[in-house]
Amino acid sequence: MTAGLAGAFLEAAQADLAAAERLLPDLVRPAAYHLQQAAEKLGKAVLAGGGLVPPRSHDLGYLASLLPLDHALRAKLAAFDDLTVYHLAGRYPIGDALAPPPGTDELLERLRRLREFQASVRSHLGR
Repeated sequence: MTAGLAGAFLEAAQADLAAAERLLPDLVRPAAYHLQQAAEKLGKAVLAGGGLVPPRSHDLGYLASLLPLDHALRAKLAAFDDLTVYHLAGRYPIGDALAPPPGTDELLERLRRLREFQASVRSHLGR
């Protein structure tokens, strides 16, 4: 079950990365949301690939903390923790979720780094 779930998360992450690519450079807030979603789904793919059922959480730091301390992808996932706020702020710029999105250049760099992380996850999972 978790192997199929890992593949489903990989496919969903690919869709979010493609959406972010299409939105940038013009629509940074929705692009930030899709980058957060891609990182979250890649993290959940790693968890599922390790035999864990991923929790219903958007917190990238928390998801990274569920991996063993010596896991090859733990630090890479944790490096995207500052995107966590965009699971809400990318869609609902109100209240506590109000957070200015990173600049276009920073988001393009995040997209590049997420593509590298995606390749690492695929390699780790043998896909």
